[in-house]
Amino acid sequence: MHKEDTKVFVFKVAILAFIVRMAIGIAYYNIFISDLKRPLYAFDGEFFSIMGWYIALVLKGINVLQLPSVFVPNDYTAIGGLFIIIADFHGNLPNIMLQYGVGLYAYLIGIFYYIFGYAPVLLRCFHSGLAVASAFIVYDIAKGFFSETVARVSFVMTLFMPLALVYSASLQRDTLVNFVILSAVWGILNVRRDGWARSIAALAVSAISLILLYFLRVHAFLVLAVFVASYLYVKALYAFRFATAGLTALAAAVPQAWSTALHFMESKITLMLTYHLQLSYLGGFTFRILPERYYKFEEMVSAYFRPAISWPDMAAGYLSGLKTFFLEPSPLSIYKVRHLLAMPEMAIWYLVVLFAAFGVYGMLKSLTAEKAALLLLAVLFASAIGLSEANAETLMRHRYMVTPIFIIFAARGMEVVRAMASGEGDIKR
Repeated sequence: MHKEDTKVFVFKVAILAFIVRMAIGIAYYNIFISDLKRPLYAFDGEFFSIMGWYIALVLKGINVLQLPSVFVPNDYTAIGGLFIIIADFHGNLPNIMLQYGVGLYAYLIGIFYYIFGYAPVLLRCFHSGLAVASAFIVYDIAKGFFSETVARVSFVMTLFMPLALVYSASLQRDTLVNFVILSAVWGILNVRRDGWARSIAALAVSAISLILLYFLRVHAFLVLAVFVASYLYVKALYAFRFATAGLTALAAAVPQAWSTALHFMESKITLMLTYHLQLSYLGGFTFRILPERYYKFEEMVSAYFRPAISWPDMAAGYLSGLKTFFLEPSPLSIYKVRHLLAMPEMAIWYLVVLFAAFGVYGMLKSLTAEKAALLLLAVLFASAIGLSEANAETLMRHRYMVTPIFIIFAARGMEVVRAMASGEGDIKR
């Protein structure tokens, strides 16, 4: 495809994706949110939205303890959501580090509502723009390290995955989290790519994105921080191989180094599995990855709960967690009609995983530091999510954080499969 034709194609797809998202968002709001006479069906994003409106009211200096009716939104939140928040915080600003329902995301919505007033449809417009911007980042990463074909396929798939459309429409913070993660990955991969000026700008983008992610979803920040540190270490090894290798050898020679590393790994895996165990008793569509003897409710309710998990059980839990990450929720595990809503996403996800395997095979034949970094990112997120999640809905939302990377692998895999089917052999790039 000609360069100008590619630009036109990408522009048209982006506009279409934006329009589709807005149509879904407006329909969702009018059917499930704005009409008080209808049965209520709202995602977590609506709670973030009303928390943002509360923050906006406080920032405007309005006495929320004697709130005039003109400031009560005429949608489902008017039933009690806003008044519950007022009762909890008594007109004070909430702690930004309260992750659920507050955090940086609610404050950003608060600033938006402070400027534009309570405008949830306009906020969905902004969300749709963020989703399209995320797809452009995926396009740039895929084009820079693979090919134009991989970039176009990745761009389209990222825009039209079912969950991506739902999250834009329902104001889930996952749309913003994805944008921030992709920005951080784009920044770190572009360090030393096209001169020092671009490298400094890219590093700044990555650093700002990491800071934002810390206040949006701290667990994702920890995973991404490990990825960034590992990638910078590899880059240092390439640029200053003797100095970096020497320092690494000295550190490894310290007697306590290996035991400290093993203890650190054991403690972090135990922490993730503890999170999994505690989530498993919150109800809903849940999974179990450890032997049944670890699921003891009377122990898990304690804030100091830290199970003594053996290394063999950790290894078995890790493998079971990876199976959960790649396969769940499967058609064989659903038990309610509403779980069928996840099946369109899962059908596409299974195809993504299948072609991603071919993509990884092709990447290993022409592995670069950047491609290795993308593989590392996928492994880190898959491991952390597999070890810690226990709820199907949460699993799908958190898996969405790394889905664009698997989409890039899958698009590359389609190239590999096509080359094999045509007898051309593998494509080296």
